[in-house]
Amino acid sequence: MADDVDSIRGEAERRKQRAWQLGLPEITTRFYRDLVRFYPAWQHNRPEIVPQLISEIRKVGEDAVEFGYRDHLYSLTWKEQSTPLPGGDEYVSSTLSLLMDGSRVLEIYLCGEPKEYGTEWRPNDVLAFIEGPWVASFKAVVAEGERLHGLSRGMSRCLLNLSEGGGSTF
Repeated sequence: MADDVDSIRGEAERRKQRAWQLGLPEITTRFYRDLVRFYPAWQHNRPEIVPQLISEIRKVGEDAVEFGYRDHLYSLTWKEQSTPLPGGDEYVSSTLSLLMDGSRVLEIYLCGEPKEYGTEWRPNDVLAFIEGPWVASFKAVVAEGERLHGLSRGMSRCLLNLSEGGGSTF
């Protein structure tokens, strides 16, 4: 019995380490916080920064977004919690869950640090991870989303510079 428990704990630790090695906590957090949570609105008013291979984008809850990519349905759900601390401060944390075709493949625990203009989120622990072909596919869609968003931001800066009479930046 003790060997089974040790084996399970060892496997859980191995999976956590593997998720960190693959960079998934940071990548997934950045993708949700900076991009995918905005895709339902952007698909209508900024479609050029939503990867074309993403389909069926919809908000499915207060902090949940679902989208199709390469014959799979992905869902990202953000659940934020706050705990009052002595002295009037509070501890803020969140879990970010990634489901593929209805099965949880990754769940991350994040710590929040209140800043002047919002909360800065940092992945702290991997609560669940199932490795599979989805990892490469997910990393590809994240990279494409970040590439398009970067191009859009660069173009916006150029247009702002031109509108302020700064001349061409190309």
